[in-house]
Amino acid sequence: MSDNRPLLGPAAAFAAGVGAGFSFTGSPAAVGLALAFAGVAGAVALERRRAGGAALALSLAFFGGGLVAAATSERPTPSAVVDAAARAGEPVDLEADVLEAPQSGPEGARVRLRAVGVARVTPGTPAPLEPARFLGVLTLRGPEKPWDGVALPEAGDRIRLRAKLAPPTPPHNPGEPDRALRAARAGIAYVGGADLATLSVLRPGAGWPARFGRWRRRFLARAAALCTTPDRASVVSAMAVGERSAVSEAVDDDFNATGLAHLLAISGLHLAVAVLLLYRLLKWLLSRSEAVALRVTPARAAAAIALPLTALYVVFIGAPMPAVRAGIGAAFFLGGVALGRESDALNALAAAALAILALEPPALFEPAFQLSFAGMLGLLVLGPPLRDLVPKRGAGDRRPRRAAIALAHFAITSLTVAIATAPLTAVYFHRASLVGVAANLVAFVPGAALVPLAKLALLADAVSPRLSLVPFWLADLGAGALLAVARAFAALPFADVRLGAPTPLDAALWWLAALGLANTKRWPRRRGLALGAAASLVLLVDAGAQAAARRFSRELRVTFLAVGQGDAAVIELPGGGAMLVDAGGELGSTWDPGARVVLPFLWERGVRRLDVAVASHPHADHVLGLGAVLDALPVGELWDNGVVDKLGLAEALRARARARGTAVRPIDTRYTILSGGVSVDAIRAIDDGTLSENGQSIALRLAYGDVALLLAGDLEAEAEQRLVDAGAPLSAALVKAPHHGSRTSSTDAFVHAVAPHHVVFCVGAHNRFGFPHPDVLERWRAAGCTLWRTDEGAVTARTDGRTLTVERAR
Repeated sequence: MSDNRPLLGPAAAFAAGVGAGFSFTGSPAAVGLALAFAGVAGAVALERRRAGGAALALSLAFFGGGLVAAATSERPTPSAVVDAAARAGEPVDLEADVLEAPQSGPEGARVRLRAVGVARVTPGTPAPLEPARFLGVLTLRGPEKPWDGVALPEAGDRIRLRAKLAPPTPPHNPGEPDRALRAARAGIAYVGGADLATLSVLRPGAGWPARFGRWRRRFLARAAALCTTPDRASVVSAMAVGERSAVSEAVDDDFNATGLAHLLAISGLHLAVAVLLLYRLLKWLLSRSEAVALRVTPARAAAAIALPLTALYVVFIGAPMPAVRAGIGAAFFLGGVALGRESDALNALAAAALAILALEPPALFEPAFQLSFAGMLGLLVLGPPLRDLVPKRGAGDRRPRRAAIALAHFAITSLTVAIATAPLTAVYFHRASLVGVAANLVAFVPGAALVPLAKLALLADAVSPRLSLVPFWLADLGAGALLAVARAFAALPFADVRLGAPTPLDAALWWLAALGLANTKRWPRRRGLALGAAASLVLLVDAGAQAAARRFSRELRVTFLAVGQGDAAVIELPGGGAMLVDAGGELGSTWDPGARVVLPFLWERGVRRLDVAVASHPHADHVLGLGAVLDALPVGELWDNGVVDKLGLAEALRARARARGTAVRPIDTRYTILSGGVSVDAIRAIDDGTLSENGQSIALRLAYGDVALLLAGDLEAEAEQRLVDAGAPLSAALVKAPHHGSRTSSTDAFVHAVAPHHVVFCVGAHNRFGFPHPDVLERWRAAGCTLWRTDEGAVTARTDGRTLTVERAR
């Protein structure tokens, strides 16, 4: 352990202890075990005199401290009232204290609160509230975006509203983040949603948070009024106060694809830039004052002034947890300068991690924490050796050379952050930007200018609306330039690549390869290069083995995804081909199952192209999600039933497909292809003009060796009977129940004709239709079938052509 980096070992040990500690239940026995371990390790640390032994013992003591911090952190506190309402799918009346300012996003304003009272909703008479004390996270929604049509609550407010709450659910689909586990670690007992129209503020928060909240709301309204376009206003608002409610999906996707997303959030990097600019400005101003220079150095005075201003700014933007963590890190830097203590950057980073994890142990598992610290480690560990490859600036260098060297250093900075965070961005966002370094280089000038300009507009608006006109005008120009950069780079065909989440081993190999190839000074040159080359080789071999396994697979695999009340089935064919049948959706909803569920699953499975996408029939719960898939992946053909629906969903989907070079094939009564040894039959009932839109669904039968699977769309009784009478091939070992298990489907004749062993119901939890109907469930059970439901999680069927295995997808 280095003398000037004494906190690196303890910080790593404490983080490891936190990670291990969250495997405990929080029981007294677990806490006692952790306390005993910490006490013994601490005693050993005091007794050992040799540096190596003391360092090891100290690390063990901090590991024990991490165990204690995790074991004693807040655990979810359930409520019998909420649990009963959740089982019945009913709302509750809730009284709660708002813990931090709402963070707006595409689906609404997310607010963290602590309940003080709750009651089940009873028609006619309001029920008295029962005392409650649990943490919850609600998404507040208004009639339309942006959510500023109704004033949002602020930190410290006591509110009352009607909400639907439920315990966080574990992931229902492969590739989904485990939000239930993250919520449990953070002490969150319930999540849900509420209509802003039901919200009333019983007691406004007092003090600075309430004043800052009013200031923020006024600034957002001014930005919307003064900026020339809504997109520019949304960028200025995001850069100034972290407000993202008005950021359009197109703008958000452009910034994500180009590696510029950090500019739209009050992230660690964003706050670091703001703090550094403030510190240097104050230092420059104070260096001009002889009175200050005589008493204290300008640097120490500037740091002492910037420290409380940083804290005020974090409180002003609503104290979101990422900003709080970044503020703690900035406090260590400014505090060290103010006290005249020279601080090693890695040691300061370790101190910040220790402080954050001691105050909030679950932060270890938050993407914002991991991305921030991985990015900083990349800067501090990978940056120096790579910058050594660039010639140093000399006193006699001309300006072009000095500018080129500065640009090279900035490019290396961006590259090191991208390398260090790549495994994490693959895990959380399933993408990696290939133009991030270049985009950040081009966006440096408008981005660096926009940060202080947005803050200046914020401050000027607090003094006088007239005084803020010029800063707003300049910020508007900067936002326009930044948007132009993001759009230009996002339009490139190779802007980003979609990835599945790497395994922990793959992530470790990636970081080892980066360390070795960067050739840090910790190893001799040859040893570092050998380590980097070996790790890279193992990574390449592993990637090649996975690609080969998909290419030479002899297995047919069908996964029925959980997309709420809707259908989505991914068919992976032997030899690496793939098909998609429907992709879910809901009219009027901002939640797109194609983007949120189907695409992440395809990336996890390594599917980069679809041979066929099938729209069984043009109903929203089947086809709305297909648009996102057509936009993101090359698709060979789109099969549909050729029907023109009243809402125009079918024609819109066909036009979207043709615009992206996808052929559209209408299915009449039957169409058959052979792919990977699988016979794929698209079947439709003969329509004489009397069939319903559901009855005109395309049914898909997959036959592989001795095993057949039937995906029956939303067929209803009349269509089922016509297929049976026509002698259509319906027999199958597994059937996706027609029309989600509606009582209008699954007739006795159809059940007898299919004669399956397994039935899958694609349904949403507590759906308003009551699917699947009890009579239908009993009919399939009576036929000797095993029943599966997607509201309990995705279902996967696998066959080698001889046997069939059906299981809950993991």
